[in-house]
Amino acid sequence: MFGKWDVIMSNGERLAVVEHRTEPSRRTRQRMRLVVLFLLVGVGALFVAPATPAFGRTSHQPGGQPSYQQATPTPLLRPGGRFEEEDPRLRYTGTWSSVAHERASGGAVRRSSQRGAAVELAFPGAGVKWVTTRGPDRGVAQIFIDGDFRRTVDLYAAQEQFQTYVISFLSLAPDQTHTIRIVVAGERREESSGANVDVDAFIVDAAEEPPTLRFEDSDPAVQYTFFSDTWRSVAVSRASGGTVHRSKDAGASAQFTFSGNLILWVTSRGPDRGIAQVVIDDRPQDPIDLY
Repeated sequence: MFGKWDVIMSNGERLAVVEHRTEPSRRTRQRMRLVVLFLLVGVGALFVAPATPAFGRTSHQPGGQPSYQQATPTPLLRPGGRFEEEDPRLRYTGTWSSVAHERASGGAVRRSSQRGAAVELAFPGAGVKWVTTRGPDRGVAQIFIDGDFRRTVDLYAAQEQFQTYVISFLSLAPDQTHTIRIVVAGERREESSGANVDVDAFIVDAAEEPPTLRFEDSDPAVQYTFFSDTWRSVAVSRASGGTVHRSKDAGASAQFTFSGNLILWVTSRGPDRGIAQVVIDDRPQDPIDLY
């Protein structure tokens, strides 16, 4: 089997999301068909992503026990190519503290004034930007690329400045993985009241995640079988787009053709929901119980 379906329950919305992934390199057009097996099945929306990271996580299959699915190697991607200060890809050494601030990217920065404290990020592609802060208690940082010293930066400013791009490297070898390292110098100019260096984020153009496309249940790209009033549109205020298509007729189906390696079927669960069969490219997947 080339894909995996999981039912994921949203904590607040009682929402079921059914996900299918193929190999990251696969770019051919694929077809998803949803078939009603028993009782009510709804279609709320469909999401398609051309390239989305796959992470290991616990999945629950109908009638089975939880099992951990190992992550599949995929490109290093982040929304907007932005690695926030708490991103697990950032490697910190020395003493750093987390400082919350509403003007910071993601709502917080990592801060250190310890001489020799450092942060390091390995990234793909030709360019990286360091997002930091300036202020009256900021000090000096040293910047290294691929182990080579590049520049010393003084982060002092009379007034606080957030989400500042103090330095960018945009002409590195595009087909290689590079490393940026920021080292706290433990030094400051005479006017500064401290030697603090902040890490707010790094932005890597080559790691930018493509947008996910949403297709609502009423989209003409979703093809329903209509006979004997098979599917009906039901208004639900908590549904994506405000409606779902719903059917209880065995054999009723909805079909969607897409390109990419990930599709999410957004549906609902409840006391009157039934079982659906998902078919990808004419290959049946495990039935899904929406009760």
